[in-house]
Amino acid sequence: MSPSDASGPADLAITTRGRNLFAHDVNLSRALAHHAPELLARHGAMLHALGAFCGGELDAQADYSDRHAPPLLTRALDQPAAPTRRVAAILLNERYKACQQRLYEHGPLAAILDPVAPAPHLLAFVTQYLASSADISTGCPFAMTHPVALALAASAAPVLREKFLPQMRRTDGQTPIGGTWATERHGGSDVARTATRAVPQPDGTVRLYGHQWFASAAGFDRWLALKTARAEGAPEGAAGLGLYLVPSHLDVDWDAHRLSHPNPMEITDLKRKMGTRGLPTAEVELDGTVAYEIAPPGEGLRAMMAALGCSRVHNAMAAAGVMARAFAEALSWAASREAFGARIITRPMVRKRLLDIMAEGMAGTALAVEAARSFDAAAADPGRQAWLRVATALAKYRTAKQATACAEMALRLGAGNHYTEDFPIERVLRDAHALAVWEGPEEVQAL
Repeated sequence: MSPSDASGPADLAITTRGRNLFAHDVNLSRALAHHAPELLARHGAMLHALGAFCGGELDAQADYSDRHAPPLLTRALDQPAAPTRRVAAILLNERYKACQQRLYEHGPLAAILDPVAPAPHLLAFVTQYLASSADISTGCPFAMTHPVALALAASAAPVLREKFLPQMRRTDGQTPIGGTWATERHGGSDVARTATRAVPQPDGTVRLYGHQWFASAAGFDRWLALKTARAEGAPEGAAGLGLYLVPSHLDVDWDAHRLSHPNPMEITDLKRKMGTRGLPTAEVELDGTVAYEIAPPGEGLRAMMAALGCSRVHNAMAAAGVMARAFAEALSWAASREAFGARIITRPMVRKRLLDIMAEGMAGTALAVEAARSFDAAAADPGRQAWLRVATALAKYRTAKQATACAEMALRLGAGNHYTEDFPIERVLRDAHALAVWEGPEEVQAL
């Protein structure tokens, strides 16, 4: 729908809450029809179901978790890893955990990892677009689960791949959530300075010793994290880094409904953030934590950067989803709100503002989809890796700026109403700021 369509009787609600975010997104549908008609034909029903879930159940959960039930840090005496002392744990509300699993239950990750007829990775990136239109706090873990699965498929030893990769294909509410642990106290982008030590063990595992400053995935019932670490005796800098898989539990059988042997580590803090409040972000002390080698010293940084490259595409698609939500909220408000005897959408300057948001959203979506398409193209043809790196960097940088700008324009259009928690755009704007700062400042990322 465009601003010119709303000149007759009001036909939009004052907010888009409850709307199917896929069915009503003409811009996204056009982009997929042009660039990926086969994906639309094969997985259109899945995307329609995801759109209904994201606009309904997920969006309602986002408000609930953000305002009433954010993650809590608890300290109990009943932890199996340390039964005689208090150990911190993260408590997540059940609605948030259930919505995270609902993304996987719809099947996008399972379709991508299908060993017979895998779907293009674009399907996961479009899922991110839809999820982040409603809740970046739910989309963010999905943005790390996808690359963890890819790292397992591409680089893990067969025994490791056979144990954990089928878990990432689960659609029964028990999918492990992925994390990419690269940030230590000294900063996020300077991964080559990683201080965590990896000590090899006779059984083929390693033990990790260090402090993880931002630990995603911690707090979910089961998770798998990628962690850069420096092997004993390895040189300083990137040449000494390996990449390791850190599981939440050490159970042999991950098919069980409940896992009972937690990996030894200590949660030391739960970050308090301006946005993405439903998402747990922890500090974790690794003190003899069990891990498995994914890439040996000298190849770890390259393997982690490949995973982060996938997450950057997710970041761009999340930003495009935010722009779509900002336009939808602004249009719904303008088409419904009356002031001085007329709906405000009849005012030329209001229409100009709507067109500004719509144009930014169309451009941002085009750039994000180009990065997503390039990801699949580079997977099929290594000669296209150079363009993927350029497209991903441009998309991550530009769409993040556009997302906050569009959300801010939408908020200003609703004036004092949109500044309140009665409407979703204030949360959308707060959460959108995470897209610009993930991986550090843009001035450093540009290097």
